[in-house]
Amino acid sequence: MSVQKYQEKYKSTSIWYKINKLSIHVRHWERQNKPKLLLLHGWMDASASFQFIVDNLSPEWDIYAMDWRGMGLSEHILYGYYDITMMISDLSQLVDLISPQQPIHILGHSLGGMLLSLYAGIAPHRVKSLVLAEEFGVSDESEEKSVQRMKGFLQELSHDSRRSKTKNRDHYIQKLMKDNPLLSYEKALYLSHFLLRDEAGHLKLSADIKHRISQPFPYNLAFYEKFWKRITSPVLWMQGDFVAHNSVLNGIKDSLEQRYELLGSPERVVLKGAGHMIHWEASEDMADATEKFLLETI
Repeated sequence: MSVQKYQEKYKSTSIWYKINKLSIHVRHWERQNKPKLLLLHGWMDASASFQFIVDNLSPEWDIYAMDWRGMGLSEHILYGYYDITMMISDLSQLVDLISPQQPIHILGHSLGGMLLSLYAGIAPHRVKSLVLAEEFGVSDESEEKSVQRMKGFLQELSHDSRRSKTKNRDHYIQKLMKDNPLLSYEKALYLSHFLLRDEAGHLKLSADIKHRISQPFPYNLAFYEKFWKRITSPVLWMQGDFVAHNSVLNGIKDSLEQRYELLGSPERVVLKGAGHMIHWEASEDMADATEKFLLETI
């Protein structure tokens, strides 16, 4: 029996930018003279996974989606680790390249949303609106945990034994579906062609395994709060549900409302039944909520 393949409704083209001496890949669903929308994926993900969102948005947006450094088709660093401040610098320079004069709409999922929330506080005049999708995975660490984080960072950096190989494509697809129960086989198959790469006959993760090295400095709400207070553009808070497979949301359940209030209690959308990867599991509902919000900000 033949496997049904996911059919893209809208095709993207690839743009390559030299940013901070790295080749950064950006997908572009070009619509001339339409408002610009930039999409930022999360940790170990890729810009191609936003295809499901783009296909459910109207063609009234000029859409870009960046592969963060070391993920998707963007260049990997040779040494060290992926410092989030350099990733914010990549974002800042990209915004200036694609929209040098006007602020733009930006949607960030997970890590992409966390970095976006910092950027929007640093350069509020460059952001027309923000969609923060499951971006609240910032743990509020104790001092002791922060010390352990730094110790772990030093150990990981000096004794890097991680491997990125996977058994085979179908095994990887089944894992995606197990971790994201609402994800269809056809979408999981589509994602596998962007989240995996063939290297000398072996399938490996497209994302650089060095992204698994811990950030050396602590995550804490007090740090983020200072940036969030400087955000001036409209914000849409979008989250999945408290289902078993949403470990990120369940992990910060006790402080979720505090985080929401620190962001100014913005408009809020909950995608019922969806886990952390809401753009995979609830792409139609996510696109509908995003478009409704964006139209309100024009």
